[in-house]
Amino acid sequence: MPIPFELAITMLPQDEIRPDYLLALYSLVLDLPKPALILEIGCWLGQSTLMMACAGQGTDTHIISVDPVFVYGEHSSIKEPGRIFTYRSSLIALMLRIGSARLDGYISIVPEFSERLITRWDNRQLDFLLVDGERSPDAVSRDCFWMQHVKPGGYCAFDDWHLEPVRASVGKYMESHPEWEIFRDDATTPFLRKKLPE
Repeated sequence: MPIPFELAITMLPQDEIRPDYLLALYSLVLDLPKPALILEIGCWLGQSTLMMACAGQGTDTHIISVDPVFVYGEHSSIKEPGRIFTYRSSLIALMLRIGSARLDGYISIVPEFSERLITRWDNRQLDFLLVDGERSPDAVSRDCFWMQHVKPGGYCAFDDWHLEPVRASVGKYMESHPEWEIFRDDATTPFLRKKLPE
């Protein structure tokens, strides 16, 4: 059965914890129809990764977490070698947390760029897409392509919505894809829902 939220939050890296956001994330994953497939683009310290896995424990939930820096050492906003080391160290810490919480069966870490992975995607439909990757307009627009793989009735969230490149790029996508609507409004990370066919 799922790990209670109050316990799950103590298992996370305690860097810039956002309880309201994490609770919304936990609740959404808890309520997803099962089996559930989740794609996370960008995992940083793994707070969202672990929280979603805690909500999915004991159910048929699987999270694919994609982040390129672990293997390439490339990231548009990270140029200093020390930051690259920090990222790779965070992967080791994340894997240890996943193992100690016995969440191995719920999470797959994919060291790849999301735009490269999508060219090999096997058209599985997603129940939830969480995007917390690069914030440049081009990068956000590329990640919007993943929204086509979310099944009707599924959800999507872009972190850092308050940043202009994120809000503008996702807003532009939604204008040309009216099947998407804001499900839960939040200044930092609103949750979007793909409408069911009428």
